[in-house]
Amino acid sequence: MLLLLAGIGCGVFFGGLAVYGQLRGGGSIRGLRWWIPLGVLAFGVAAGLGAYWIDHGEARTTLFEVDAEGSLGVKVTDPAAPVRQFDLPVEHPGVEHELLIDPITGDPAADARNSVQLYVRLDDPAGRPLIDQELLFDAECDRNRCGWRSWTAHFTPQTAEVYRLTVVVLTIDIPKVHVRVEDPEKTDGARAPGY
Repeated sequence: MLLLLAGIGCGVFFGGLAVYGQLRGGGSIRGLRWWIPLGVLAFGVAAGLGAYWIDHGEARTTLFEVDAEGSLGVKVTDPAAPVRQFDLPVEHPGVEHELLIDPITGDPAADARNSVQLYVRLDDPAGRPLIDQELLFDAECDRNRCGWRSWTAHFTPQTAEVYRLTVVVLTIDIPKVHVRVEDPEKTDGARAPGY
């Protein structure tokens, strides 16, 4: 909804600037070229609707999503790496789900500086692993910033029960790990706060 309102707000603001610019240039209300501000408004509304539609589609298929605590404050001499465990209540067995793991800095302005090593395991209700993977994320930079590329895996749960996801943060000083599980047949999901 915020994306929709932001698009409408930008359309109104920039459309108003177009009207102001014409009036300030010596024009009158009768002589305004209304197609300019109306076109700007229509573009803002269309952009807001498009962003809302894209985000809503992703939100409704979200089975589980969290920004898990990483390893800030953990020392190399600590006896064990931070283990994060989550229960995933599967609703649609036999449907391919997608697991996304993405280390994040927690601050949009901060850059990733070093590689991140994680261990991910997804167990079915009987304790059998569906995913058992050690991951290495290298910091990648573009023109604007440096970050880590997300990792995805697909799995197909066989029963509508609770599955156990374990994420072990093996690298120190990683602020957060974004975890999202998508169920394409889910229709009433919700994104985590901030997404």
